[in-house]
Amino acid sequence: MTKELRFYLTVLSKSETPEQVVADHEAILSAIRAGDRDKAIAEIRAHVDVSVQRLKEMLAER
Repeated sequence: MTKELRFYLTVLSKSETPEQVVADHEAILSAIRAGDRDKAIAEIRAHVDVSVQRLKEMLAER
């Protein structure tokens, strides 16, 4: 496993539960299917923000 992949998986594993990731993706897809662009964007941003925040926390701990 590459160093980058290991780091990415570590961030993911500490940011959200698998159930939450699935729920986030379902919300994103639901908004896309409904044609609700603004809702899809908001869902994507919220989902990514969790990982970004966790990444910042992990880097601060180093």
